[in-house]
Amino acid sequence: MKYRIKTLEEFQEEYGKNWRNCIKCGWSEYMDEYLGKEISEDIWNKINMLGTAYISELGSWTFSKEMLIKEEDTPVVEVITESIISIKEPISKSKTIKFPF
Repeated sequence: MKYRIKTLEEFQEEYGKNWRNCIKCGWSEYMDEYLGKEISEDIWNKINMLGTAYISELGSWTFSKEMLIKEEDTPVVEVITESIISIKEPISKSKTIKFPF
C-alpha cells in the first residue's frame, strides 16, 4: 500500500481554485514541493492518529489528514484471449511443381 500527499489536481478538484484557503491547518506555497510526494506508513499513521501533525521529516511543516491519500494496491489483471481457428474442410489437395518450369 502506498501513502502520499495529494497532488495539486486532487486539491483543486476537491476544494476548487482557492484550495490553499480551504485547508484547515493551512498550506504554504513553500510546501508545494510535497504535492504528490509519497510518505512512509509511520508518517501516515501519526497524522491519522492525531488528525494534524508537525512532521520534521517533511520540511518541518504541519500536515493534516485531509492532505493525504492512501492508494490501495490494485492487482494487475491480465486478460488473455484465445483465438480459435477452425478449418471446415481438410486440406487434402496437393500440387506438384517441377523445377525448372
